[in-house]
Amino acid sequence: MTDRGTVAGLLEEIAAGRRFETLPEPLAAGGLEVLRALVPVLRRELDFDAVERLEEVFKQVLLGLLAGGASTAMACEIASLQRRLGFLIKKKPYAIKASSPLGYSIFLQQPGEGFSFQRHLEEKVEVFHILGVHPGGFVFICESEEWERLYDEAAFGAWLAGGEDPRYEPFRYRPEPGDVLVLDRLGIVHSVIGCVLEEFATVSLDLVERLHDQNDRAVIPAHLGRAFAEGRILGLGAPRESRVVELPLAAGRRSSLVPRRAPWGERTVLFDGFVEAVVSRIEPGARGAAAGNDDRATSIAVRQGGGAVHLEAGGAAGAASPAVELGPGELVLVPPGCGYRLTAGPRGLVAVEHRI
Repeated sequence: MTDRGTVAGLLEEIAAGRRFETLPEPLAAGGLEVLRALVPVLRRELDFDAVERLEEVFKQVLLGLLAGGASTAMACEIASLQRRLGFLIKKKPYAIKASSPLGYSIFLQQPGEGFSFQRHLEEKVEVFHILGVHPGGFVFICESEEWERLYDEAAFGAWLAGGEDPRYEPFRYRPEPGDVLVLDRLGIVHSVIGCVLEEFATVSLDLVERLHDQNDRAVIPAHLGRAFAEGRILGLGAPRESRVVELPLAAGRRSSLVPRRAPWGERTVLFDGFVEAVVSRIEPGARGAAAGNDDRATSIAVRQGGGAVHLEAGGAAGAASPAVELGPGELVLVPPGCGYRLTAGPRGLVAVEHRI
């Protein structure tokens, strides 16, 4: 039996900065008891590094739990724990990154501020779905070769501060809500400035080389915390139309994503590859399509309305399957090998699904 005091003490040590080469046995073998203990710790106001250290514990414990497959009861418990935990709140000088442990994130950027100009060091798929744009917000994307040829630190900083420079302007794109940008190979220099966006990625950790970091030495505004983030997430809308922005940006081409209609509502696939990104709109009182029951894990974020997710390990979920309730702004996690089905309450349900 897990010693709760020992688990709590180890989690406090990790939150305070201690790192372990291997996860201590009380955490590695503690299973659901450790995940339960992590929830209140991760809901505290923590700095970025502390959240990522504890997130790594969450993922390692979850991986151990799921090594032999999840029962329906375990799947419901994991979904309920993630619902209680909500998003992991990672505070940055320019934004809050509200993320799931498996690669789905919402970035609440400050006006005029955003990512450093960066490129991936390791293979990573990122799908950006723009939800809102502050005045002057933009996306920057260019190839590494172009960056190496054109980049001058002082000149680029002046352009970023509002100056004119024709060298960099072709790589600026002014997005609209519903735009989808896919970064699925190495060598793409990119940034997003002054936007609210959701990211569907293969991992939630930063694996980038920062080529121009305008956020260096910046301080984190005092209001950027969990209460601010959860309030903003509750107020997020869901763009009615989405479009894939084709690269290079200078071409200016966008391809509309047509929703797949069904008797229960509609489903828009933003991206379908190693990562699958979907927005489902379910009519009031209706049951959505059966999903899951494969080797992918799923993060489900409620954008509008509410309802429930029905879960069934090793099979398709139906109306009689156990359910976990869903409300606005909430997040649940569905383990691999577990079928799920979304049902809408009286106000309907708009949910975002990240499958990996």
